[in-house]
Amino acid sequence: MILNTVSSATNSIATTLVNPIVRSARFNSFRSISLGLVGITAASLTLQVADIQRLTAEVVNRPVLEQPEPVRQLLETGKCPSCNLAGADLRNAHLIGADLRNASLEGANLTGANLEGADLTGATLKTANLTEVMLSNADLRYSDMTDANLERAIAYNADTRGATLVNLNLANAQIWNSGISVGGDEPIK
Repeated sequence: MILNTVSSATNSIATTLVNPIVRSARFNSFRSISLGLVGITAASLTLQVADIQRLTAEVVNRPVLEQPEPVRQLLETGKCPSCNLAGADLRNAHLIGADLRNASLEGANLTGANLEGADLTGATLKTANLTEVMLSNADLRYSDMTDANLERAIAYNADTRGATLVNLNLANAQIWNSGISVGGDEPIK
């Protein structure tokens, strides 16, 4: 029933559009029909291009979302002691030697970030995503890394004295001489 209704509507539309062209064909050549159809197609294409141009202009002219001030400060200066960076998106950030003493990075996404030699003394890294992060020679003394994800992280000679290292995800992490226990073994000295 629905198929018949759709088919009937389609035939009605086709008849409405084609009949004037067929009547015109009686007086003109087949070439007129072709040019008429090309004209309809060209007009439709022109409208589609105009829509695409309008939508593109809207996207291009949208304001770029700015980073929160503490994130911008950290990325520009490499220093943000005692900053609130909770939940910040710092994926793949180059933070070599960054000063993040006592900073709150709770729930921050630092996937792939380079924190080599960074000072994270007293920082809060609870539930932070530190997947594939580089922590070699980082100072993590007295930091809180409860429930942090250190999957595939690299930490050589990271100083973790006094740090809270509870329920860490260390899957495929490379940890040497950092005082972090992998697989329940005694910390590597």
